[in-house]
Amino acid sequence: MVLFDVVSLFTKVPIQLALNIAKQRLQSDPELNQRTGLSTADLIKGREICLNSTNFAFHGKHYKQVFGTAMGSPVSSVVANLVMEDIETRALETFTHPPRLWKRYVDDTFVIMKRSKLSEFLTHLNTIESSIQFTMEKEKGCLPFLDLLIKRSPSGHLLSAVYRKATHSDRYLNFK
Repeated sequence: MVLFDVVSLFTKVPIQLALNIAKQRLQSDPELNQRTGLSTADLIKGREICLNSTNFAFHGKHYKQVFGTAMGSPVSSVVANLVMEDIETRALETFTHPPRLWKRYVDDTFVIMKRSKLSEFLTHLNTIESSIQFTMEKEKGCLPFLDLLIKRSPSGHLLSAVYRKATHSDRYLNFK
């Protein structure tokens, strides 16, 4: 068992790649014209404007983000997911010994594969898109994935329990 995690996903997503993937997906959607009167070109132009218009202020100075998607922008998660789908598809289709299991949520991926292929696969993942780089955490009896602690039983079955980081305080803010 191993985890692969993307380093700073949102700020590393190449905008042009994201637009190309979105265009391909829209062009291959046979029902697009039933959901909107906008053309693929119009939809891509709108997304391009959104993705290239990220401005923010920091310590009284104004900046324009020139690479990646904005943290917290509603379109960023959709775009990042499209890019991650493309990267994982290319990685899994082109690796000679793909993982037995690949489960991804945004930029966190739980994988089961041969130990002897882990380093080779990490290198392969990191060559798919130069700006998207993965780190790897190997199993040490158990592995935290999202809010789960995944353990291997003596018989080899996977067991899970609720996982909380050491910094978790069990305190919650009142919504009022």
